Parts: sequence; C-alpha cells; structure tokens
Amino acid sequence: MFSKFSKELEIENDKELREAWINCVVSYNCLEISISRLLSGEALSKLFYSIYNKLNYLFKCLDFQIKVKNIHEVVINERIIHEYFLFIFSTPFMWKNKEDIIFFFEQKKILENFALSKNIVYLHLPNHQVTSIWKSKLVILKNILNKLGLSDIRFALNKNKTKERRNKNNSKSLTVALINKKEEPSLIKLNLFQEWKERKLFELGVHTKFSTLDGISSPKDYIENAQQKNYAALAVTDHYNVQSFPEFSVYQNNDLKIIYGCELEMLEDDLPPYIFNHQGKKNDQLLTTKIPELTYCAFDLETTGFFSTYNEIIEIGYVVYHQGKIIREGEYLICPEKEIAPEILANWYTDIDPNELKKAPKIKEILPTLRQEWGDNCILVAHNARNFDYGFLNKVWKECFNEELPYPVVDTLPLSWILLPERKSYSLEKLSRIPGQGKVSQAHRALSDSKLLADLLEKLLKILTEKKISYWPETKELINNDYFPNRGRKVKVLVCSQVGLNNLYHLITLSHTKRLFKKPCVFRSDLTKYRQGLLVGAAGGREGEIFTLFSAFNSDEKRKKAMRFYDYIEINSPETFRYLWLSGKIGEMELKAMIVEIIRTAEGLNLPTIVSHNVHYCQSKEKKLKEIVVANEGINGSRHYLYYEATREGKEDRFADLPTQHLLNLEEMIANWLWLGNKKLVEKIIFQYPQQLINKIGKVNIQQPPLNYSTTESIKKEEINLISAYTQRTNEIFGQQWPPFVKERIEKEWQIIKGRYVFIYWLAYKVVQKTHQDGSLVGSRGSIGSSFIAYLCGITDLNPLPFYKFCSSCRYTELYETKDRVYSCYDYQEKENCPNCSSLLIMEGHNLPFETFFGWEGEKTPDIDLNFSGEYQKTAHNYVRQLLGEDSVYRIGTINTLSQQTAEMFWKQNVSLRKMLNSQEHIKSLIDSDLAIHQQQKRQHWENLLENKQEFKEEKWYKEWIDWEKIKNLEKKLSEIRKEKYQIEIELKKKEID
Repeated sequence: MFSKFSKELEIENDKELREAWINCVVSYNCLEISISRLLSGEALSKLFYSIYNKLNYLFKCLDFQIKVKNIHEVVINERIIHEYFLFIFSTPFMWKNKEDIIFFFEQKKILENFALSKNIVYLHLPNHQVTSIWKSKLVILKNILNKLGLSDIRFALNKNKTKERRNKNNSKSLTVALINKKEEPSLIKLNLFQEWKERKLFELGVHTKFSTLDGISSPKDYIENAQQKNYAALAVTDHYNVQSFPEFSVYQNNDLKIIYGCELEMLEDDLPPYIFNHQGKKNDQLLTTKIPELTYCAFDLETTGFFSTYNEIIEIGYVVYHQGKIIREGEYLICPEKEIAPEILANWYTDIDPNELKKAPKIKEILPTLRQEWGDNCILVAHNARNFDYGFLNKVWKECFNEELPYPVVDTLPLSWILLPERKSYSLEKLSRIPGQGKVSQAHRALSDSKLLADLLEKLLKILTEKKISYWPETKELINNDYFPNRGRKVKVLVCSQVGLNNLYHLITLSHTKRLFKKPCVFRSDLTKYRQGLLVGAAGGREGEIFTLFSAFNSDEKRKKAMRFYDYIEINSPETFRYLWLSGKIGEMELKAMIVEIIRTAEGLNLPTIVSHNVHYCQSKEKKLKEIVVANEGINGSRHYLYYEATREGKEDRFADLPTQHLLNLEEMIANWLWLGNKKLVEKIIFQYPQQLINKIGKVNIQQPPLNYSTTESIKKEEINLISAYTQRTNEIFGQQWPPFVKERIEKEWQIIKGRYVFIYWLAYKVVQKTHQDGSLVGSRGSIGSSFIAYLCGITDLNPLPFYKFCSSCRYTELYETKDRVYSCYDYQEKENCPNCSSLLIMEGHNLPFETFFGWEGEKTPDIDLNFSGEYQKTAHNYVRQLLGEDSVYRIGTINTLSQQTAEMFWKQNVSLRKMLNSQEHIKSLIDSDLAIHQQQKRQHWENLLENKQEFKEEKWYKEWIDWEKIKNLEKKLSEIRKEKYQIEIELKKKEID
C-alpha cells in the first residue's frame, strides 16, 4: 500500500518529499504520514493538495483526516511558523468551521507580530477583554498545527505570559494552563512513569457489554487487556445488574483479582419536600394560614450554567400572585462578576444579548430592591427549586445580607409529582399547558417563565381545593409511597464476602421488583439494611451525590454528613467531564478545584478517595463503537445521557466532546492526574487507597453448586400428581393397552425427568391448567415441544412422537416406517381408512427426539417458556406466588443482543448525524466564503473538484489492492465444482431407484 500511495502522489518527483518521506498508515478514519524532518510550507502545500486532488476518495470516507507525524524532535524557527500560518490560512479544507478561518484572517496582524522562544509562540493582544475569545480559538489553531507535524508548538498571550484572572471561588484553585498543556508536567510524567512502571494498577469501576447500550467490551476482553496493562484488580460495576459475574468467574486467574459489584441508583426514602426553608416562628405562622389566603412570588432565574457554586445569575424575573390575581411583576438583567466564557456563549440558550449584560447592575445592587418588592410575608415558588433556583438565590443572598434566604419555598416539581402522578413529563412548559389552548413553550426569559409558573401554580392550587386540602402540611396525606418519579443518585456497591454477595442479590431483586420506578432503584434504607459484607462507594460521575453537593451551593457540614454514609469516595478525572467544560457548563479550572475540595474534605473524614475513569471499553479505538451507541435510541426510544450532553449540533464531528472511557495504562493514568501537582497525593489516590480497599475484600465464590431436587422429599407429592396427569391423558388417547413405541417414549422421558426436573413440569402443568380453567389461552414455545409427557400434560400442543396413524374410534395405531426418509404427519397428504372399523385415520406425530430439550450431549439447561396474554399475565404470576410462596418466586429477564440488521441501522444513524468532510454543502460553504473568493485560483480548483465529485462506493476503495484476475479464476473453478456436484447427485438417485 505504501508504494501505491507513493506512486500515486508522485513522491519520487519531489526531492524534499522523497528525502523526508518514511511511511504512511491508513486507519479507519485517518491517513498518518511519517516524515523524518519538518517540511517547508511549499512542500507541505504540494503534499496536501496532491492528496486532496488525486486521492480525493479518501475524503469521501466518514470523517477522514490527514495527519503528518515527525518521528524526530523538530527545531522550530520563525520562518517555519510564518510559512505554516500562510499555508493553513489559504487552505480551506484544513478548517472544520469557516467562522474560525475568517476570525484568524481578520486578526492576521496579531499573528504576524509574534515572538518565538523555546517552541512557544507569544502573541500580544491589544486589550484583556479579548483574551477569553483568543484562548478557545488558539486551541483550534494548535490542533491544526499538530496535524501538520508541529506537535510541540505552544501559545502564550503576551510576552510576560499574563496570568488568567482567578475566580474568587477558586482561592485554592490550581494554576493550570488551558492552552499550553505540554509544560513542565511532561517532565514529571516521565519521572513518575519510570519510578512507578513496575507497580500494579487498579480500576474499581468497569462497565461491560451487560450495561445495556452503554458498555462495549466483554468480561473476557477486560481480563486479557488488564493483564497486558499490568492491573492487579478490576471491579465490575455494571448498571443495575450482575449478569457479567459468571463470565468473569470463568476467566478469573491468580494474576488478576476480580471484585464483584454493581452500580445502583439510590433514592431517598421520602420524596423531596414540596415546601422547605420554613423553619422559625415567622414562617410557621405562614403555614398555619389557609393556602388560598397566602401571597406567592413565582420567580425564575436565567444563569450562565447549572452549578450554583461556580455559575452566576444573569436575569431574574418574578410574579407576585395573590388569590388568583397577579398583583406585581418585575424583571432584571444582571451583570455577572466574571466574564462569560466563549464556550458558554457558543451554546447560548437564551435570547438575552450578552452585550446588554455588561450595562446591567450587579446582583448586589438588585437584591435590596427585590427584598423590598417581595415584602416579608410571601412564599417563593419555583420549578425544581431545591436542585436549582434555591441554590443560586441563597448563595447571592447570603453574600449580600450575610444570612440565609428568609422565605419559605414551594417547589412545584415534587408538588406536581404528588398531585399529577399520571403525567409522563413534568417539564414546566408541559405542565403549564391548558386544554383547548395552543402549545406553550418556555422562552428562557425570566419574566415569561415566571408567568408560566404562575399558571401552573394556579392549576395546582385548584387541585388542592378539589381535594379539600386547606393548609400546606396537609398535602402530605396525598403522597403515594409506591410512586417515586424523582431521579436518584448513583452509588457503587462492592462485594467483600459471601454474605455480601447474598445481600447484593437481595438489592438487585428489590430494585427490579418493588423498587422499579421507571428504572431499577433502591432506597437509602435498603442499602443500610443489606450493608453487611458490602462496601458502598459514592460514584464519582455527575450523577453521584458528592458531585451534586460540591457543584451546588451547600454548607461544609451538609457535605460532610453526606460523605459519612459511604465507605469510600470515588473521583473521576477531568477528562471524564470534558463535555461539561467544552460546552461551558463549568470551567476546567473550576472543575479541578472542585475535585481538590472533594479530596480535601474526604481526607478530613479519613475516607479513602480512589480514582476511577468510568471505564466502558478496553481500548481507545473502541470509542468509535461508543459513538455509534450514543447516536442511537435505546429502550423505549430513550436517549443515552451523553447524546444531549456531549454531542454538538453544527459541528463537523458532533461527537468530538465525548469523554474517553477506555481502560487506561500507567502513562495515561499518570497524565490524567498530574495537574494535582502533588506526587504523594497522586500516589495515594492511584495506588495506596485502592489497595487499602482491596485488602478488605475476601474471596467470593460466584458459581454455587446446583440444587439437587432428587434428594428433596417435598417433591414426592408433585411426582405423584404428574404421573397421574400423564397416565390419565394417555389412557384417554390409547386406552389401557399403550402401543409399545408410546410406552417406550414415556419411560425414556420419565427416567430423565423424575427427581431433578419434576418440579418445572409440575409447575408448568398447574399454571396451564389454571389458565385453561379461567378461559384464557396459553402458548408454549421452544424445545419443550419435543417432550411427549409435556404434550400429555397439556403444556404443549405439539405431539413429538414419530409419525403414526391413529383411529379415534377403535384406537387402532400404526407406526409409519419408510426407508426413504423420516416423515412428519404434515408431510403425508393421503387419506386412509382404519382397517378395523373403516373410520378415517388421523395422522399424528412430528418425530421430534427428546434430546432436543436437553441437548444431544446433555449440555442444555431445560426450561419451559409459556406465553400469556397481556391481560392474564399478572394473574398467572400471582398464581405462581400462591403455589410456591412469595419469597420463593423470582423475577428474571432475557439478555438481549443486537442483531446484524439492528447493528447496521445503528451504524447508519451514526453516519447520518455526522457531516461528511467533502459533502456538497461543506465544499460549497468553503467556496462561498470570503477567503475562498479572495483566493481565485483555489476557487477554480474547488469548483472543478465539486463538478467531478461522484458518490463514494466501497468497491472503489479496494479496487487497486484486489487481484481481480484471481477472483475470476476462483469463480470459474467454483462453477465447475457445482456442475460436478450436480452430476454426482443425479447418478446417486439413479442407483437408489435401481
């Protein structure tokens, strides 16, 4: 392949390329060219335009990229920088978004006046206001230069490397350069790698393919990969299930310790309060006043993000509501203390003009006005107040007045759960919709959304009146304790002993039966009850309780109280949350500061803090498979949570923000935590604390010995019932004298069934009998159709005996035998009369051997599948509970897999969500851009390319590497073999006739 590329690109004709060229490698989405030295701008331009012009079919592949890699260290000078700048600014196809190239083209004076020192390009900006915009743009520029072979290039703003303005909330924050990631830590990484290269690694959060439509790799793959990467232990923590345990148990060995566990969703035992913050005499008096007589202030906030500790309020709107009327309303824009990050502006969800915010007053100037307008005797109302609005408002209120927010708060979200339990969606816009009126939509402006909230409040107050609820505390009487629509918090549960394994099974059973609220859950009290033999850890992801507490405004005591519930605290690396800081929901610096605060608080409580990297597949290349999973709908049309969090509309690679979730090697793990800047701390969280946890975990046996039913005396009664059932039915069909082949088949089956398998036959017989008595239908499926005793007991309607002729009048029976082939009764079309009584004979038997049920080698575990109608299924389940007892019945399910056809549909959906590099629209947009118009010669080149562009066909990709002559010869030979086979079959048939 290398020679074909070289020949096609005419490498030999260019001296500079010929001397520098070493090799090229094609992967599934990248052509990587290795060179021995840095190319000049002219040679680089020739190479890329030659590839694009002559091998343009590469660009018809999904997201195809070209990357130049220098195998030796390169020395960069100012001339090289100038040449490379000139090349990329005149080459449209190097840019994913035309807005970026236009930005740099307009700012070329700043780029021309750079200073270079030790591979660092210093740029001087005219003022500090544009610094944040340049930071995000320079990341794009740096990535492009990396593809051209300048992997060591870095940027700094101003010669003196002006430091970023620190966030006042990050007084203890880490000074990490967001643009220049290859600074001194790279030297530290090498030192640590050399020092720790013999140490064993740990990963206590592995998700396998049994995490439905989330995990990718199998248990066997994980074990093999972990051994290659020198791991000492893996903890399997699939979502809501333990289906991977048997496979891990089979492949486990002495070199790798497997820790069995599960990731569960934990709910509080009570619903979140519908009214809170009402402690004190003053607020208690409000709660003793009748609901309609109170004054309510429905308010809404617009913020720069979701995390009240780090984000800010930019608009507040309110509506004061009393006895069905709006008596006052207000709306204020607020200037944030910090400059709004460009990542936030790129995902701006409201129509508020960011420039208008700069002219607005600060929050501390607004709050005294709000306190005056709201008065002293109102109750605040917000939708999802406890998790969002209250945290933001309470934070700024405390900073301004040095006191907690003094108003009681009604949260309409849990109140709606109580009063409207039948609803599928509890969004503000859907709850506010009034029948007969047009569609309501949230404007994401504070006053408009406050009015929507007032409409919802009016609707909820009417329901309370209808239910004769006069005071707020009385609303508790309406709570349905069997309904919990609220979202839980993820926890990790690790098994320490055999007792712990049994307790984990109890929790899994509970979560899939009594605690199945849309998804499997457990209550906090359940974890406390079954905690023996288990280690309970706080999951480090965004859905974990600890992340929620530290990202929102909460007191230290509240955070510590929550931490004390856990045996260990899990922390994920910032890379796991890259979609949050790339979308501007939280800054990278702020995220790192939060992780440091979590570690500090946990150490103060003597709780081990362990690193976990939210592993969902073994190797980095499997990220492509995760992209395909994220791109598609899951069960019941649900979307993967990363589909909304980490995919970006309008980006060429809309999956660029997806976090890396593969099993890391030592070097990658060290690189993920170097930013902590503390060797001892990094060593603790990577090695020491995980080892302490593993020391607490003993040997656990997953493979339990099978139950031996033959030693159980209690089934003798069932044996007698079953014998009686099939004997009675056989007598009804054949009379007292059973035909020999019937008697032989029954005795053969019964020798296998009696003892161990009597119970499943008896249970199926009783359930089918009950169903028929109730006038309902039941159908069996699967290999039980090969059991004649099952047929006699009414479990199946399929008669598995060899084909025989039967007279229902005189019970004449004739076994049909032939030398030609074995027949099923359906294959015999002739009608015959009984030789004894002349009645029409019935053709019976489908010739199904009993071995079909157990396997020819006895390798199958027999089961009986019964299908009930949807209306009767619950009755059948309850009858089984009645027969066996409540504690002896378990709910099981089927492990689904993706068929070939479904997998292809998944792949096509992933493709459709991407923008092709050479799509008609993309090339057209580049042609029409100001820069392409300016470059008239290149414009002509693009137009010619667009004109000659053809749809990509897969066979063209391989055409040059396939020996078509050899394929033709093979096809010819195959045709001859088929003819010979046909002639042999004709001769054999002739001999059979003779």
